[in-house]
Order: sequence, then C-alpha cells, then structure tokens
Amino acid sequence: MAYKGSTELSSASNPPRAVYGANMFGKRSTTILTSSQVVGQNLWMYNTTDGTTEMITTTYFTDGYYLGMKEGDLIMGSICTGSSVSVYLGVIGPVTTAGCGIASTGGAVSSTR
Repeated sequence: MAYKGSTELSSASNPPRAVYGANMFGKRSTTILTSSQVVGQNLWMYNTTDGTTEMITTTYFTDGYYLGMKEGDLIMGSICTGSSVSVYLGVIGPVTTAGCGIASTGGAVSSTR
C-alpha cells in the first residue's frame, strides 16, 4: 500500500505516528550540543506494505513537514507483504513542505523473516 497522507479520507489515511517527542521533557541542552539546528529528537512508528526502497525518496511522506517530522528523526516499523514480515529502522532525511523520506540506502536497517 502506497503512503497516504493524513489529509486523505480517514479510512485511507496511514500517517506515521510520533511515539516519542524530545520536547515532551524540555528543550535540548545547548551546553552539550551547541548546534542551533534542532534535529533528530523524535521517534516515529510507521507500518506499511511498501519496502524501504520506496521510502527512500525525498517526498515519500508527503505531509511529513506538517506532521512535525525533522531531519535526523528516527522512524521504525514493520513491512508486511503476504507472509513476509520485515522490521526496519531508518533516519529521516531533509524535510521540506513537499515531504520527506528515509535519508538514503545507508539510512535504513531491516530484517526479514
């Protein structure tokens, strides 16, 4: 099943879900990490029938920007196709108003049963 943004009809919608937001417990300390760009603080869960090769595009999650995804966030979930089940972990690449996806072929790890 191809990704359907959260703006689709609710019966077809399959947006990634934020399961941890770093801002839940305050802001990142700038004394440890002095970067002014806040990246990689959230963890997302997303289950699909698409493979990681489809998710490695710059606009796979067409509404990622509006959902609050940021470059460097982690995304994990399962890929189920028939009797084949895979688990993956990826890193979100650049995020624009057009969308985002897993950073690159090196940005995802998966395991198939």
